Amino acid sequence: MYPILNSLRNIRRQYRRYRILVPLILICAVLTGIFMTAAVPCRLYSASRSLAPPDVADEKAALLAEQDERARELGESASMLQFGVSLIGAAAILYVSSLMIGERLFDVGILYSIGLSRGQIFLSLLIELTAVCGITLITGLTLGRLGAILYLKHGIAGQILPAQLTKYMSGGISGLLCVIAAVCILLLPVLGLAVKLMKTDPNGFLRERK
Repeated sequence: MYPILNSLRNIRRQYRRYRILVPLILICAVLTGIFMTAAVPCRLYSASRSLAPPDVADEKAALLAEQDERARELGESASMLQFGVSLIGAAAILYVSSLMIGERLFDVGILYSIGLSRGQIFLSLLIELTAVCGITLITGLTLGRLGAILYLKHGIAGQILPAQLTKYMSGGISGLLCVIAAVCILLLPVLGLAVKLMKTDPNGFLRERK
């Protein structure tokens, strides 16, 4: 019970130390929600279309071919952007979280000196990180997905994108990919925390700070 109560207290006390990590995770989550939600329906729709050349004499066929090309380009562009966000965001989140956890080592030393085990300290910080990062991730993914859905619907209404795209927007693949990406993002600070605790002697660090 103590790790949970301590985590809740730390969220209030240590909110300033999340001033970089939380916005970074929020940005990554929003971009992930946007690009995943836009890429998956467009890629699925493009894969289902035939590659037969359109009849340029038929205006409807020419318009549909143009919409198909836009959907294909949007799907490819969103996929490439998401790949870049994943690489850069993962490296940035892992680096920032490692720095933030390094700043907390003095607190870890105090907890260790009063009798808490490494497991209890890890559990306390794990709950704290999961709560803060989890809320940020859910908020960011929700905003990103809503923005992407509105964009796709606006493109369909303006005949920029094919109307058949709507049946692929309701699928759960993009949502599942967003959840997987969110879990990976959430695991990065936890990974940094585990590495720091394994490599650090809290008592020794506490003595150095005295």
